[in-house]
Amino acid sequence: MQALSCRIQRVEDLGWENYVLHLEGAFEDAVPGQFCMLSLTRDWPVLLPRPFSYFDLEPGRSATILVKAIGPGTRALVQAPTGSELLFTGPLGRSLPDVDAAGPAPVCMAGGLALGPLPRRARRRVWPARAPVPRGARAARRAEASSVRECSRR
Repeated sequence: MQALSCRIQRVEDLGWENYVLHLEGAFEDAVPGQFCMLSLTRDWPVLLPRPFSYFDLEPGRSATILVKAIGPGTRALVQAPTGSELLFTGPLGRSLPDVDAAGPAPVCMAGGLALGPLPRRARRRVWPARAPVPRGARAARRAEASSVRECSRR
């Protein structure tokens, strides 16, 4: 685990209050299922940092984080200007359980932001090229944003 300063490279708006934070910094490697804590170093509107799964990670260089702006902390993160400094603590937590590569193809299932660690998990495992990834949303028009286009790119 490490605590470090990182910067917002860009914020990608996926619609329906869903965003991807693109961060740059000297991040340690993390296994799918682990998470990090994020807060702005200035003008942070809440007491505690917020927890997020790694959506993608390139150790030592960059990380992407899937965020739903639902409160003052997450709104402050997605509204921060490019170059804003964040306090990053991670990796924290445990990994997703191992899957036997010789066994049946796993089914990756998550709803909303819980799908955050699945694309990294799919890329790191010896899974069939197109393991099924069912997804859902409260409304059909939100399904596009909640599925996060990136998930289909393994």
